[in-house]
Amino acid sequence: MIIRRACLSDESSIHAVLVESYFEFAARIGSDNWTTMRSRLEKAAEYAGLETFYLAEIKVHLVGLISYAAPFKGTTPRIPEDWASIRFLGVLPSAQGQGIGRLLTEQCIVNAREDRAKSIGLFTSEAMIAAQKLYTNLGFCRVSEIDSHFGLRYWLYKLDL
Repeated sequence: MIIRRACLSDESSIHAVLVESYFEFAARIGSDNWTTMRSRLEKAAEYAGLETFYLAEIKVHLVGLISYAAPFKGTTPRIPEDWASIRFLGVLPSAQGQGIGRLLTEQCIVNAREDRAKSIGLFTSEAMIAAQKLYTNLGFCRVSEIDSHFGLRYWLYKLDL
């Protein structure tokens, strides 16, 4: 497996992987919320000018991705601007359980340290049990509950660097 930075030609693949990765939540959030979430996921690559997308590939097939924003560069509301931030972690269902999400998240932590961020933050929902476990195992702490989205509770997580 390799992890690499995304380029412009990866845009449609990013959309496809995100939609497939998050589809497991569609039944739980309902069709209207899924339509809204899917639309946002399909627009994720629009943040490429402000955030860096990292892709995980196995034998040249994209299996996972994450986006990273350095301090003062992020577009995620409610994350302090002097923190680095991550979002859009997605791993294809067929590739889950292989540590891909961990490697992608660790890449962002390395970047945050290189960028001299004091902390790195992210949001996750009550439905994303595997993500919550991953973040906790990496040392992230739940800071606060934020506004609900898609009918789900969401929390801000933070890792002090």
